Amino acid sequence: IELDAMGRPLNGLADPVNLESWSYSRLGDNSLPYPEFLQSEVAERGIDSETWDFHLLLSYISGFVPYDVPNALLDNLDFDAIDQLCSAHYTAHWHSPNDTLDHARAESVQFERLTRVMLAAALDTGEVRPDLRVTPPPDGRAVFVCSHTEAVHMAPLLMTDLGTILAWEGLDLDLIPYGETLTRSHLETAAMVVVLPVHDYPSVLADVGAYDERWSEGEVSVLVDYVEDGGLLVLTNSATRLGPFARARETNEDAGDLNLIATEFGVQYQSVIEAETAVTVGGHALVEGVDNLTMIAGNGVSLTVEGSFDALARAGIDLAAVRLDFGDSGGEVVGLADMGLLVSRGGQPTNFRFWQNLVDYARNRPAR
Repeated sequence: IELDAMGRPLNGLADPVNLESWSYSRLGDNSLPYPEFLQSEVAERGIDSETWDFHLLLSYISGFVPYDVPNALLDNLDFDAIDQLCSAHYTAHWHSPNDTLDHARAESVQFERLTRVMLAAALDTGEVRPDLRVTPPPDGRAVFVCSHTEAVHMAPLLMTDLGTILAWEGLDLDLIPYGETLTRSHLETAAMVVVLPVHDYPSVLADVGAYDERWSEGEVSVLVDYVEDGGLLVLTNSATRLGPFARARETNEDAGDLNLIATEFGVQYQSVIEAETAVTVGGHALVEGVDNLTMIAGNGVSLTVEGSFDALARAGIDLAAVRLDFGDSGGEVVGLADMGLLVSRGGQPTNFRFWQNLVDYARNRPAR
Protein backbone atom coordinates (compact mmCIF):
# COMPACT_ATOMS: atom_id res chain seq x y z
CA ILE A 1 0.00 0.00 0.00
CA GLU A 2 1.19 3.49 -0.82
CA LEU A 3 0.02 6.79 0.63
CA ASP A 4 0.49 9.47 -2.00
CA ALA A 5 -1.14 12.52 -3.56
CA MET A 6 -2.18 14.03 -0.22
CA GLY A 7 -3.27 17.63 -0.37
CA ARG A 8 -5.93 20.14 0.47
CA PRO A 9 -8.49 20.16 -2.35
CA LEU A 10 -9.33 23.46 -3.94
CA ASN A 11 -12.30 25.29 -2.45
CA GLY A 12 -15.55 23.50 -3.17
CA LEU A 13 -14.02 20.15 -4.18
CA ALA A 14 -14.65 16.87 -2.42
CA ASP A 15 -12.24 15.29 0.05
CA PRO A 16 -12.71 11.49 -0.07
CA VAL A 17 -10.66 8.56 1.18
CA ASN A 18 -9.76 6.59 -1.95
CA LEU A 19 -8.29 3.11 -2.34
CA GLU A 20 -7.21 2.34 -5.90
CA SER A 21 -5.68 -0.52 -7.82
CA TRP A 22 -5.54 -2.26 -11.24
CA SER A 23 -8.01 -5.15 -11.54
CA TYR A 24 -8.07 -8.22 -13.79
CA SER A 25 -11.25 -6.94 -15.47
CA ARG A 26 -9.71 -7.31 -18.93
CA LEU A 27 -9.51 -11.01 -18.16
CA GLY A 28 -12.94 -11.35 -16.55
CA ASP A 29 -12.61 -10.32 -12.88
CA ASN A 30 -13.24 -6.70 -11.89
CA SER A 31 -12.78 -7.15 -8.15
CA LEU A 32 -10.14 -5.19 -6.20
CA PRO A 33 -9.31 -7.57 -3.35
CA TYR A 34 -6.89 -5.41 -1.37
CA PRO A 35 -8.76 -2.08 -1.64
CA GLU A 36 -12.02 -3.91 -0.84
CA PHE A 37 -10.48 -5.66 2.18
CA LEU A 38 -9.15 -2.38 3.57
CA GLN A 39 -12.44 -0.64 2.85
CA SER A 40 -14.23 -3.24 4.98
CA GLU A 41 -11.67 -3.06 7.79
CA VAL A 42 -11.78 0.73 8.16
CA ALA A 43 -15.56 0.88 7.83
CA GLU A 44 -15.69 -0.89 11.20
CA ARG A 45 -13.70 2.05 12.55
CA GLY A 46 -16.13 4.61 11.18
CA ILE A 47 -14.12 5.60 8.09
CA ASP A 48 -15.96 5.73 4.77
CA SER A 49 -13.85 5.09 1.69
CA GLU A 50 -14.24 4.57 -2.04
CA THR A 51 -12.52 2.00 -4.25
CA TRP A 52 -11.43 2.77 -7.80
CA ASP A 53 -10.19 0.58 -10.64
CA PHE A 54 -7.63 2.37 -12.81
CA HIS A 55 -5.84 0.81 -15.75
CA LEU A 56 -3.16 3.46 -15.95
CA LEU A 57 -0.04 4.54 -14.14
CA LEU A 58 -0.83 4.83 -10.42
CA SER A 59 2.27 6.30 -8.87
CA TYR A 60 4.73 3.61 -7.72
CA ILE A 61 2.34 0.74 -7.05
CA SER A 62 1.76 0.11 -10.77
CA GLY A 63 5.16 -1.57 -10.93
CA PHE A 64 3.83 -4.36 -8.67
CA VAL A 65 0.87 -5.20 -10.94
CA PRO A 66 2.81 -7.30 -13.51
CA TYR A 67 4.15 -9.45 -10.67
CA ASP A 68 0.66 -10.21 -9.28
CA VAL A 69 1.48 -8.47 -5.99
CA PRO A 70 -1.68 -7.23 -4.20
CA ASN A 71 -1.55 -3.46 -3.93
CA ALA A 72 -3.52 -0.31 -3.17
CA LEU A 73 -2.92 3.40 -3.58
CA LEU A 74 -4.41 5.62 -0.86
CA ASP A 75 -5.16 9.31 -1.41
CA ASN A 76 -7.80 12.03 -1.02
CA LEU A 77 -8.25 13.18 -4.62
CA ASP A 78 -11.57 14.31 -6.09
CA PHE A 79 -11.72 12.11 -9.19
CA ASP A 80 -14.99 13.56 -10.45
CA ALA A 81 -13.32 16.99 -10.47
CA ILE A 82 -10.29 15.52 -12.22
CA ASP A 83 -12.56 14.31 -15.02
CA GLN A 84 -13.70 17.90 -15.54
CA LEU A 85 -10.41 19.70 -14.92
CA CYS A 86 -8.18 17.26 -16.85
CA SER A 87 -5.44 16.73 -14.28
CA ALA A 88 -5.05 15.75 -10.63
CA HIS A 89 -2.52 18.53 -10.26
CA TYR A 90 -5.24 21.15 -10.76
CA THR A 91 -7.54 19.87 -8.00
CA ALA A 92 -5.33 20.47 -4.96
CA HIS A 93 -2.64 22.86 -3.74
CA TRP A 94 0.17 20.69 -5.11
CA HIS A 95 3.64 21.94 -5.98
CA SER A 96 2.60 25.58 -5.91
CA PRO A 97 3.15 28.60 -3.64
CA ASN A 98 -0.12 27.56 -1.93
CA ASP A 99 1.32 24.17 -0.93
CA THR A 100 1.83 25.38 2.65
CA LEU A 101 1.80 24.05 6.18
CA ASP A 102 -1.35 26.06 6.89
CA HIS A 103 -3.19 24.32 4.06
CA ALA A 104 -1.87 20.96 5.26
CA ARG A 105 -3.04 21.64 8.81
CA ALA A 106 -6.49 22.44 7.45
CA GLU A 107 -6.59 18.79 6.31
CA SER A 108 -5.61 17.38 9.71
CA VAL A 109 -8.86 15.45 10.25
CA GLN A 110 -8.69 13.82 6.82
CA PHE A 111 -4.97 13.13 7.13
CA GLU A 112 -5.71 11.34 10.41
CA ARG A 113 -8.25 9.14 8.60
CA LEU A 114 -5.68 8.32 5.92
CA THR A 115 -3.18 7.43 8.64
CA ARG A 116 -5.71 5.09 10.27
CA VAL A 117 -6.20 3.34 6.92
CA MET A 118 -2.44 2.87 6.66
CA LEU A 119 -2.32 1.44 10.18
CA ALA A 120 -5.16 -0.95 9.30
CA ALA A 121 -3.16 -2.08 6.27
CA ALA A 122 -0.03 -2.58 8.36
CA LEU A 123 -1.76 -4.44 11.20
CA ASP A 124 -4.91 -6.10 9.88
CA THR A 125 -3.43 -7.58 6.70
CA GLY A 126 -0.99 -9.70 8.66
CA GLU A 127 -3.49 -10.63 11.35
CA VAL A 128 -6.43 -11.54 9.12
CA ARG A 129 -4.35 -12.90 6.24
CA PRO A 130 -7.08 -12.43 3.61
CA ASP A 131 -6.92 -14.05 0.19
CA LEU A 132 -5.93 -11.09 -1.96
CA ARG A 133 -5.37 -12.81 -5.32
CA VAL A 134 -7.90 -13.76 -7.98
CA THR A 135 -5.29 -15.66 -10.02
CA PRO A 136 -4.51 -19.38 -9.61
CA PRO A 137 -1.42 -20.53 -7.69
CA PRO A 138 1.40 -20.50 -10.27
CA ASP A 139 2.58 -23.84 -11.58
CA GLY A 140 5.05 -22.49 -14.15
CA ARG A 141 7.48 -19.63 -14.78
CA ALA A 142 8.20 -16.95 -17.34
CA VAL A 143 11.69 -15.50 -16.85
CA PHE A 144 12.54 -11.94 -17.92
CA VAL A 145 16.28 -11.40 -18.23
CA CYS A 146 17.43 -7.83 -17.45
CA SER A 147 21.03 -8.72 -16.63
CA HIS A 148 22.40 -6.02 -18.93
CA THR A 149 19.41 -3.64 -19.03
CA GLU A 150 20.27 -0.70 -16.81
CA ALA A 151 17.40 1.68 -17.68
CA VAL A 152 14.79 1.39 -14.95
CA HIS A 153 11.78 1.61 -17.24
CA MET A 154 12.98 -0.98 -19.74
CA ALA A 155 11.62 -3.76 -17.57
CA PRO A 156 8.37 -5.68 -16.89
CA LEU A 157 7.01 -2.75 -14.86
CA LEU A 158 5.92 -1.33 -18.26
CA MET A 159 4.45 -4.70 -19.33
CA THR A 160 1.46 -4.47 -17.04
CA ASP A 161 -1.11 -6.35 -19.11
CA LEU A 162 1.37 -9.02 -20.17
CA GLY A 163 2.12 -9.63 -16.49
CA THR A 164 -1.55 -9.96 -15.60
CA ILE A 165 -2.07 -12.43 -18.44
CA LEU A 166 0.87 -14.52 -17.23
CA ALA A 167 -0.54 -14.60 -13.69
CA TRP A 168 -4.04 -15.38 -14.98
CA GLU A 169 -2.63 -18.39 -16.82
CA GLY A 170 -0.64 -19.64 -13.83
CA LEU A 171 2.82 -18.46 -14.87
CA ASP A 172 4.93 -16.66 -12.29
CA LEU A 173 6.86 -13.69 -13.66
CA ASP A 174 10.47 -14.00 -12.48
CA LEU A 175 13.00 -11.22 -13.09
CA ILE A 176 16.76 -11.62 -13.39
CA PRO A 177 17.78 -8.08 -12.38
CA TYR A 178 20.38 -5.79 -13.85
CA GLY A 179 23.89 -6.75 -12.77
CA GLU A 180 23.14 -10.41 -12.03
CA THR A 181 25.00 -12.85 -14.26
CA LEU A 182 22.68 -15.27 -16.03
CA THR A 183 23.18 -18.95 -15.20
CA ARG A 184 21.49 -22.23 -16.15
CA SER A 185 19.76 -22.43 -12.79
CA HIS A 186 17.91 -19.18 -13.51
CA LEU A 187 16.11 -20.79 -16.45
CA GLU A 188 15.18 -24.18 -15.00
CA THR A 189 11.55 -25.12 -15.70
CA ALA A 190 10.93 -21.79 -17.53
CA ALA A 191 8.05 -22.03 -20.00
CA MET A 192 9.33 -18.87 -21.68
CA VAL A 193 12.43 -16.70 -21.40
CA VAL A 194 12.24 -13.06 -22.49
CA VAL A 195 15.58 -11.30 -23.12
CA LEU A 196 15.33 -7.54 -22.67
CA PRO A 197 17.57 -5.08 -24.58
CA VAL A 198 21.11 -4.26 -23.57
CA HIS A 199 21.34 -0.69 -22.28
CA ASP A 200 23.83 1.24 -20.21
CA TYR A 201 23.86 4.92 -19.30
CA PRO A 202 27.21 6.15 -20.62
CA SER A 203 26.42 8.21 -23.71
CA VAL A 204 26.88 11.70 -25.09
CA LEU A 205 24.04 12.79 -22.78
CA ALA A 206 25.22 11.16 -19.57
CA ASP A 207 28.16 12.45 -17.56
CA VAL A 208 29.19 9.12 -16.06
CA GLY A 209 32.37 7.11 -16.33
CA ALA A 210 32.61 4.96 -19.43
CA TYR A 211 31.66 1.29 -19.17
CA ASP A 212 29.97 -1.07 -21.58
CA GLU A 213 27.30 -3.63 -20.82
CA ARG A 214 27.36 -6.73 -22.99
CA TRP A 215 26.52 -10.43 -22.87
CA SER A 216 29.33 -12.74 -21.86
CA GLU A 217 30.11 -15.90 -23.78
CA GLY A 218 28.93 -17.95 -20.82
CA GLU A 219 25.55 -16.19 -20.72
CA VAL A 220 25.08 -16.65 -24.46
CA SER A 221 25.82 -20.36 -24.03
CA VAL A 222 23.19 -20.57 -21.27
CA LEU A 223 20.54 -19.14 -23.58
CA VAL A 224 21.56 -21.34 -26.53
CA ASP A 225 21.47 -24.42 -24.30
CA TYR A 226 18.01 -23.44 -23.03
CA VAL A 227 16.64 -23.35 -26.58
CA GLU A 228 18.48 -26.52 -27.62
CA ASP A 229 16.79 -28.24 -24.67
CA GLY A 230 13.39 -27.28 -26.11
CA GLY A 231 12.79 -23.84 -24.58
CA LEU A 232 10.96 -20.83 -25.98
CA LEU A 233 13.19 -17.76 -26.18
CA VAL A 234 11.83 -14.28 -26.93
CA LEU A 235 14.38 -11.66 -28.02
CA THR A 236 13.47 -7.97 -27.73
CA ASN A 237 15.38 -4.87 -28.74
CA SER A 238 15.17 -1.10 -28.35
CA ALA A 239 16.74 1.56 -30.57
CA THR A 240 16.35 4.11 -27.75
CA ARG A 241 16.23 4.30 -24.00
CA LEU A 242 12.62 4.10 -22.91
CA GLY A 243 11.51 6.43 -20.14
CA PRO A 244 8.26 6.79 -18.16
CA PHE A 245 5.12 5.91 -20.12
CA ALA A 246 7.39 4.09 -22.63
CA ARG A 247 8.48 7.33 -24.24
CA ALA A 248 11.51 7.04 -26.52
CA ARG A 249 14.48 9.02 -25.26
CA GLU A 250 18.06 9.19 -26.52
CA THR A 251 19.59 6.63 -28.88
CA ASN A 252 20.51 3.30 -27.34
CA GLU A 253 24.08 2.78 -28.49
CA ASP A 254 23.93 -0.80 -27.20
CA ALA A 255 21.11 -1.99 -29.46
CA GLY A 256 23.54 -3.94 -31.64
CA ASP A 257 24.77 -5.99 -28.67
CA LEU A 258 21.72 -8.23 -28.88
CA ASN A 259 23.31 -9.76 -31.96
CA LEU A 260 25.76 -11.59 -29.70
CA ILE A 261 22.77 -13.79 -28.87
CA ALA A 262 20.63 -13.43 -31.99
CA THR A 263 23.29 -14.53 -34.48
CA GLU A 264 23.56 -17.86 -32.65
CA PHE A 265 20.10 -18.57 -34.07
CA GLY A 266 20.67 -17.07 -37.52
CA VAL A 267 18.92 -13.82 -36.59
CA GLN A 268 20.44 -10.37 -36.89
CA TYR A 269 19.18 -6.97 -35.78
CA GLN A 270 20.05 -4.21 -38.24
CA SER A 271 18.48 -0.79 -38.84
CA VAL A 272 16.02 1.43 -36.99
CA ILE A 273 12.32 1.10 -37.81
CA GLU A 274 10.61 4.49 -37.74
CA ALA A 275 7.07 3.12 -38.11
CA GLU A 276 4.76 2.63 -35.12
CA THR A 277 2.58 -0.05 -36.73
CA ALA A 278 3.48 -3.49 -38.03
CA VAL A 279 1.07 -5.56 -40.12
CA THR A 280 0.81 -9.22 -39.23
CA VAL A 281 1.49 -11.83 -41.91
CA GLY A 282 1.03 -15.57 -42.13
CA GLY A 283 -1.27 -17.73 -40.07
CA HIS A 284 0.85 -18.69 -37.08
CA ALA A 285 -0.92 -19.11 -33.73
CA LEU A 286 1.09 -16.24 -32.28
CA VAL A 287 -0.72 -13.72 -34.49
CA GLU A 288 -4.09 -15.44 -34.71
CA GLY A 289 -6.84 -12.81 -34.57
CA VAL A 290 -4.31 -9.98 -34.76
CA ASP A 291 -4.23 -7.61 -37.75
CA ASN A 292 -1.72 -5.02 -36.55
CA LEU A 293 0.89 -4.67 -33.83
CA THR A 294 1.56 -1.31 -32.20
CA MET A 295 5.22 -0.34 -31.86
CA ILE A 296 6.98 2.71 -30.44
CA ALA A 297 7.90 5.02 -33.31
CA GLY A 298 11.64 4.97 -33.96
CA ASN A 299 12.29 2.28 -31.37
CA GLY A 300 12.25 -0.88 -33.46
CA VAL A 301 15.34 -2.54 -34.93
CA SER A 302 14.67 -4.54 -38.10
CA LEU A 303 15.51 -8.24 -38.33
CA THR A 304 16.98 -10.53 -40.94
CA VAL A 305 16.96 -14.32 -40.67
CA GLU A 306 19.08 -16.99 -42.28
CA GLY A 307 17.29 -20.22 -43.13
CA SER A 308 13.67 -21.19 -42.59
CA PHE A 309 11.42 -19.03 -40.39
CA ASP A 310 7.89 -17.75 -39.96
CA ALA A 311 7.38 -14.05 -40.58
CA LEU A 312 4.87 -12.80 -38.02
CA ALA A 313 4.74 -9.05 -38.76
CA ARG A 314 6.26 -6.47 -41.09
CA ALA A 315 6.60 -2.71 -40.81
CA GLY A 316 6.71 -1.83 -44.49
CA ILE A 317 9.51 -3.95 -45.95
CA ASP A 318 11.14 -4.51 -42.55
CA LEU A 319 10.61 -7.66 -40.51
CA ALA A 320 9.23 -6.67 -37.10
CA ALA A 321 8.48 -10.12 -35.63
CA VAL A 322 9.66 -13.62 -36.56
CA ARG A 323 9.56 -17.17 -35.23
CA LEU A 324 11.95 -20.03 -35.99
CA ASP A 325 12.74 -23.54 -34.85
CA PHE A 326 16.11 -24.38 -33.35
CA GLY A 327 17.76 -27.63 -32.30
CA ASP A 328 16.39 -31.16 -32.23
CA SER A 329 14.24 -30.90 -29.08
CA GLY A 330 11.52 -28.51 -30.20
CA GLY A 331 13.25 -25.28 -29.24
CA GLU A 332 11.89 -22.03 -30.66
CA VAL A 333 13.02 -18.42 -30.92
CA VAL A 334 10.73 -15.42 -31.34
CA GLY A 335 12.49 -12.25 -32.46
CA LEU A 336 10.76 -8.92 -31.82
CA ALA A 337 12.09 -5.71 -33.33
CA ASP A 338 10.79 -3.55 -30.48
CA MET A 339 10.32 -4.30 -26.79
CA GLY A 340 7.47 -1.81 -27.13
CA LEU A 341 5.47 -4.64 -28.66
CA LEU A 342 5.12 -6.00 -25.09
CA VAL A 343 4.41 -2.70 -23.32
CA SER A 344 1.11 -1.30 -22.02
CA ARG A 345 1.43 2.28 -23.20
CA GLY A 346 -0.35 4.75 -20.92
CA GLY A 347 -2.38 1.87 -19.56
CA GLN A 348 -3.78 1.02 -22.99
CA PRO A 349 -3.75 -2.69 -24.00
CA THR A 350 -2.29 -1.99 -27.42
CA ASN A 351 -1.39 -5.59 -28.32
CA PHE A 352 -3.58 -7.49 -25.87
CA ARG A 353 -4.55 -10.36 -28.16
CA PHE A 354 -0.93 -10.85 -29.20
CA TRP A 355 0.09 -11.02 -25.53
CA GLN A 356 -2.63 -13.58 -24.86
CA ASN A 357 -1.45 -15.61 -27.84
CA LEU A 358 2.17 -15.48 -26.65
CA VAL A 359 1.31 -16.62 -23.12
CA ASP A 360 -1.05 -19.33 -24.37
CA TYR A 361 1.63 -20.54 -26.78
CA ALA A 362 4.26 -20.67 -24.01
CA ARG A 363 1.80 -22.36 -21.61
CA ASN A 364 0.73 -25.11 -23.95
CA ARG A 365 3.99 -26.10 -25.62
CA PRO A 366 5.28 -29.58 -24.72
CA ALA A 367 6.74 -29.61 -21.18
CA ARG A 368 10.49 -29.30 -20.98
